[in-house]
Amino acid sequence: MKIIAARGIGNLGADEHLTALFGLGLVGGAICTELERAGADCVLSCSIDWKEASSVENAVRRVCEAVQSLTTAGRPILSVVWAAGRAGFQSGDNVHQSEFENFRLVLSLGTRIALQAPRCRVRFFLVSSAGGLYEGQRNVSLSTPVVPLRAYGRFKLIQEEALRQAEGYYASFIYRPSTIYGLSLKSRVGLVYALLLNGVRHRVSAISGNATTLRDYVFNRDLGRFIADEILSTTETDAPPRFLVSGKPSSIQEIATIAEDLLGRKLYLSYSTEPQNALHNTYAPHTIAKCWRSTPLREGMQSVLRGLLGTHDALQSCQ
Repeated sequence: MKIIAARGIGNLGADEHLTALFGLGLVGGAICTELERAGADCVLSCSIDWKEASSVENAVRRVCEAVQSLTTAGRPILSVVWAAGRAGFQSGDNVHQSEFENFRLVLSLGTRIALQAPRCRVRFFLVSSAGGLYEGQRNVSLSTPVVPLRAYGRFKLIQEEALRQAEGYYASFIYRPSTIYGLSLKSRVGLVYALLLNGVRHRVSAISGNATTLRDYVFNRDLGRFIADEILSTTETDAPPRFLVSGKPSSIQEIATIAEDLLGRKLYLSYSTEPQNALHNTYAPHTIAKCWRSTPLREGMQSVLRGLLGTHDALQSCQ
C-alpha cells in the first residue's frame, strides 16, 4: 500500500489531497506511476500480508493517521483506490471470501475517517473486472445482464454492491476493464506477457484456451493514465460503472502471430485438450467509457517486449 500526496495538482480545489493505493500490481502500479508522473509524491509505503487480517488493519490504521496529520484549514480529500486481488480467475470461494474480508476492512475507511477527521471528503475508486462479470458473453453492451460463471466474477459483483452500500463516501467510481496485459513483475502472468517471455526464453507456452478464443485486451498503462486522471481531476459525485475496453477483440492466434512478428521467431505453443478458459468475451464499441483511449494491441505488446527485454538483459548481466 502506498499513500500519495498531491498538493496543488489537478482541479479538485483541495489544499491537501491524499491517495491511498491498495494493490500495486499490474493496474495499481500503473496508477501510482501516473500519479507520480503528474507531480504527486509518495509519503508512505506499507507492505501488506494479504493472508493476515491484522496486516490489512495496520495499513488501514496508517491511512487514518496520515489523514489526521493533515494541517490544512480547508477540506482535504482522501481518494481510496482498490486495485488489489490475490484471488485469480481459477480461485475457489474460500480464497475470494478471504479477499472480500480484506476489501471490507479497506472499505471501512469511509466511516472511520468520518469519525476521526470529519472535515475530510473521502472517495473510493474500485477496479472491478468486465471479464469476470461477463465471461462467455459476446458483444456486451451497457444493457447486457451480469451473469458471472465462476467465483471470481461473483465476488467482483459482491464488491461492487458493497461499495454502493458503503457509508462515509461522497463519491465512488467503478471501473470494469476487460483482459489486462502489461509488464509487471509483481503480478500474475497473463497471456501476452507469457507468450513474449517464453518466446524470449525459447520455452513452451501452455494455453488453457483455444486458438480461436476471442478476448478484448487493454494495456495496463492506459488504465493507469485514465484512473489517475480521474483521481486528480474529476469533480463528479458518483458515476455509473465504466467499461475500459478496446471494442476490438483479438484471438489467441492473432496475439501469437503478433508476438512471433515482434520476436522474429516462431513460438512453441501447447493448447490444453480440456481448456478451462476458452469462452469468448467481446464488447460493443459503444460501451467504451467517455475519454477512454486504448493503445493498439501491437503497439502495446511492443512496449511490453521492450520492457521485458530490458529486464531480461539486466537479469542476465547479474548472473
